Amino acid sequence: MVTLSRIVLALLSVLLLAKVLPEYAARMFPKDYEAVYVSYSADQDRLVLERFRSGNRSYSDTEGNPLTEDEMRLALPFSNLNYLDKTGQLPETVAGWPLDVEAVFRAGARMRHHPFSLDQAHFGLYTLLESERDVEGRLLTPPDMFRMNTRMEFILAATNAVDEAKTTQFTTALQQAGFVFPARMVADSPSTRKPYDNGAFLVDAQRRVFHIWQIQGQPKVVRTPVVLPEDALQIHVLEQTRREYHGVYARPDRLVLLDWQNYAETTIPLQDYRPDRDFFAGDADPLNWQFSHSAERSGFKQVVVTDPQLQPLHRYTWHQGEEDQRKRRVQANVMGFLFPFQVEFNVRERTQRGLYLSLSQALWWLTLAGIVSAWCAYVGWNWWRWRRMPHWLDSVFVALTGWPGAISLAMLGPLAVRRRRMNA
Repeated sequence: MVTLSRIVLALLSVLLLAKVLPEYAARMFPKDYEAVYVSYSADQDRLVLERFRSGNRSYSDTEGNPLTEDEMRLALPFSNLNYLDKTGQLPETVAGWPLDVEAVFRAGARMRHHPFSLDQAHFGLYTLLESERDVEGRLLTPPDMFRMNTRMEFILAATNAVDEAKTTQFTTALQQAGFVFPARMVADSPSTRKPYDNGAFLVDAQRRVFHIWQIQGQPKVVRTPVVLPEDALQIHVLEQTRREYHGVYARPDRLVLLDWQNYAETTIPLQDYRPDRDFFAGDADPLNWQFSHSAERSGFKQVVVTDPQLQPLHRYTWHQGEEDQRKRRVQANVMGFLFPFQVEFNVRERTQRGLYLSLSQALWWLTLAGIVSAWCAYVGWNWWRWRRMPHWLDSVFVALTGWPGAISLAMLGPLAVRRRRMNA
């Protein structure tokens, strides 16, 4: 039991060190990697690159032709409306489309998805706003929340009591629409800072997607034609001013949009996309959609520009330069030598269900050399401290955990307390 307790304590110490030490070690390396923002110029039918490095900006197209800042702004009028308007450079048309400033703002839309959102902790309580605005034009936070078990159960926040009348009303509406309890997924939209409220998605036991709203206190339920595949990871409600899509759901290799009119499914035309790895961005203007995705610290970005019907027009893959790639490899090899794995806590989502363990990205022999050096250092520590070789259990522990394990055992002592030390 003593040995087991010491193993648990040592493991906790390793997890803590595998989080803290890599953060400090990473500060030794430069952070001036080049970053790029890619935008599509519909008027010139080309992609414009805005590059950032060490606080400096430069502009070019994908052919390497440099652009001045003024040329960049003229090429991207939708992104620079205010500046062009103030300087009297606002064009009358963009790619043959008569430019209407109000229409540009109405047609704008954005979507974001990042891998951390797949690991959010869910507490089983959701919000269904009143979709009708009040007399002052506001969306208000409701006085209750709901949970899904054998019924759609509303709980009053003030008293923590179940609102039986409302529960019965909404549960009956769902059952009449064909909903089969229990729910597999729930997607709500609790924010009141949005152009309108688009209700919530409920996925029933048969994976059928139901769309529900609360309108003047009454339920409105739509049994959509969408049946989620078994590998579906997540579903979201969309609330965009252009009202093209009701929602989007993620699968292991794609994102699928649900059409506003009939919930028809349209796959966003991405290549080599993984929701559990890549950060995704989608932006719309009156003429096009632009989608991009990139993995964190990967040094690459894939971009696709589509027409309003999501038919691809241009594809572009950006890679960091050779010098930046070399610096990333050096950092990965040094970090892999010191730490065979790292622990990441996601603070962006405020909570998470599990630990993020990222294995070494170094050359395998460097990772192995790091583990061997950690074991040798621990052997030297044992010989200096106790004039003996470490116990086999300690050696196995260091072999699995590298330098964080060796440091933990040096601070906490060996895992196996030898009998002769107990008798001494």
